[in-house]
Amino acid sequence: MRLAVLVGIALWLPARVGAHMFFHYLPPIALFAFFGLVQAAAAHRRHLAARLLQALLIALDMAILTWVLLVPPPMAGPDWPPSMQLRLGSFPFLFLFVAFAALGYAPLLTLWTAAAGAAAWSAGHLWILAQPGVFTVTDLGRLHGLTTAGIVRLLLDPRYVSVLVWLQEVLLLLAVGAILAVAVAGARALVARAARMAAERARLARHFSPNVVDELVARAPGTFAPRLQPAVVMFVDLRGFTAFAATHPPAAVVELLGEFHAIVAEAVFRHGGTLDKYLGDGAMVTFGTPAPGDDDARRALACIGDLHRAAGTWSEQRAAHGRAPVRIGIGCQAGDVLVGDIGDVRRLEFAVLGDAVNVASRLQELTRPWDVFAVLGNEFVHRCGADALAGLTGLEAERRGEVALRGREQRLDLWLLRDVPRG
Repeated sequence: MRLAVLVGIALWLPARVGAHMFFHYLPPIALFAFFGLVQAAAAHRRHLAARLLQALLIALDMAILTWVLLVPPPMAGPDWPPSMQLRLGSFPFLFLFVAFAALGYAPLLTLWTAAAGAAAWSAGHLWILAQPGVFTVTDLGRLHGLTTAGIVRLLLDPRYVSVLVWLQEVLLLLAVGAILAVAVAGARALVARAARMAAERARLARHFSPNVVDELVARAPGTFAPRLQPAVVMFVDLRGFTAFAATHPPAAVVELLGEFHAIVAEAVFRHGGTLDKYLGDGAMVTFGTPAPGDDDARRALACIGDLHRAAGTWSEQRAAHGRAPVRIGIGCQAGDVLVGDIGDVRRLEFAVLGDAVNVASRLQELTRPWDVFAVLGNEFVHRCGADALAGLTGLEAERRGEVALRGREQRLDLWLLRDVPRG
């Protein structure tokens, strides 16, 4: 921005000062451009020497600018009083350099630029007042007592320097610098907050579907007080992983897990679910957290269908490349769960707890001995509708009846989903 503005000033100078004075002002403009490039380079370094260099160059900026604006050029001639330089309306150029400093998002440097400009401009005024024949009026009572004609004669005198205008310019420069510094500090805080929110959103995006990430980011940490609400809980397991890990190198094991996690995440997020956590060769998934919906069960069922298709394609691709085929097993149940931030002040975790979680985990374990793709609790089937099970491509539903689960006294009515026989 500094370079663009300086180029614009250089193009405008011939009209401002005339072609005969243009080359007098061109070297300072080039020097300002060089100082700007050095300051830009120093701004990317955080050590003290770079900050001191910036401060020094800013002071030089203001000193050179004041010299350019207040010292008459040689071609002006001896009849041009130095005090006439103050009548040319050049003071606003100092505001440009304060604005340049503000673009660096550095409040202290913005204030320093305004202060350096005020000091340089004041020193320039004192130099002009020290020139022969130049005078001012410091007695404000006498100044305010002048008649209109007296004020006009005073203002038209080329040797007169107004102390009031000088003080006003300095105060305005300092005020604008302070205002910009406050604005820059606010902008820095806003950018920092946006960066934190972006980082938090990226972290949450690994666990939650995009439709709930914004809601979670908008809330302050620790504001999810535990509450009881309906939800669907699903456990997905990579079957045969233990044997695979025992017979394959670590790189192949990590690759297998990465492929499995990617398939689960894609299916879950596509249907608005929440990837609560990875469990090594498994994953815990919920639908209806953090906020429940009327279609949670149907979205979970659609996710099960997607996982079946994706797992089948994945296994076929592995077999085509001479690698071991894979299978997954799913357990799913619906019910009231405790949802919210669990932990203490040192560590809070968004958790889902309850009987539905325990049951879904037990149902997933049953997929191995029963050799089925999924085991569903009756409450889940009731919520999504038994007729919806018939719409799953490549799977057939079977009601298993009441079964006693490990660690649970009450028997549970279960449904099975198994692959449709080919051929």
